[in-house]
Amino acid sequence: MDAEKLQTYQKYIQILGLADSPARPTLASDALQKRAQDIQIDLKEWEDLKATFQAYSTRGKNYFEASNYQDAIEEFEIALSLNPHEEKTLLGLAQSHANRWTSQRRSTDKQKAIDYAERVLRGKPEDKQAVRIITMLKNAPFQPWISYKMWWLMGRWALTLAILGGVYWFYATNKEAIHGYFSKLTEKSTTTLPAEAGVDFEKIHFAAGGYDLNAQAKRQLNKLASYLRKNQDIKGELACHTDNSGNSTFNLQISEARAKIVYDYLLQKGVSSSQISYKGYGDLHPLEPNDSETNREKNRRVEFIMRKR
Repeated sequence: MDAEKLQTYQKYIQILGLADSPARPTLASDALQKRAQDIQIDLKEWEDLKATFQAYSTRGKNYFEASNYQDAIEEFEIALSLNPHEEKTLLGLAQSHANRWTSQRRSTDKQKAIDYAERVLRGKPEDKQAVRIITMLKNAPFQPWISYKMWWLMGRWALTLAILGGVYWFYATNKEAIHGYFSKLTEKSTTTLPAEAGVDFEKIHFAAGGYDLNAQAKRQLNKLASYLRKNQDIKGELACHTDNSGNSTFNLQISEARAKIVYDYLLQKGVSSSQISYKGYGDLHPLEPNDSETNREKNRRVEFIMRKR
């Protein structure tokens, strides 16, 4: 309905004094219709007002029967503004608030249900339904809105979140130590080259942000290439690691690129691609804590991990 027309009808009700009247006139009464005509409300408007009231009242009843108490309350309240003393509307509001209180335990719903039911009894003292609502609500024992089962579930979720938070805090504060520990576990499944290979891979390093192999690195790789050509049953992985400078995504990318450079260099020296593979691990497996430039340099490394047969 047009909001402006609804406001006009509500104003008519105020002018008629119905909202504050101790009497209980209804919109259908001839006396009330005559009073409306006395203040220049024509018959068509009066019939339209009654039809509007009935429409809101009917919608409120339909919402109530569908257990949609929020919308039922809204419709009944508008209907009540058009006929402030109509018992069915008052009772509909009392029942809607009472039912919503039963499911949600809002104290305001409980008090409003009692107030509307008492207004019904002022005009209709014999109304058993209104008496039942008042009796039930005033004598109802306290019950928490959230059930004990819900409290238990919420407590369990809170405990789970607390544990996960503790685990994350421990990981965040001990990240490098944890990675170092798992690196050592991983190394148990691999072996380093025998002493006769003459290669110390802790000396194969890159400058910060760099990709170039220096002269010392090339000498060591030449020794490795020679050893692998002579021992073609040896197979392994070129594992490249970085320090923790920069973000983890960039570190993973640069380690992959550096590993590929070493891989290509060995292929150029005659090593078979069936013997070697390469992989970048970023900053996940530091040899030393990244707390100094010396340690960070040690962590920027390529290792040849020979797989156990």
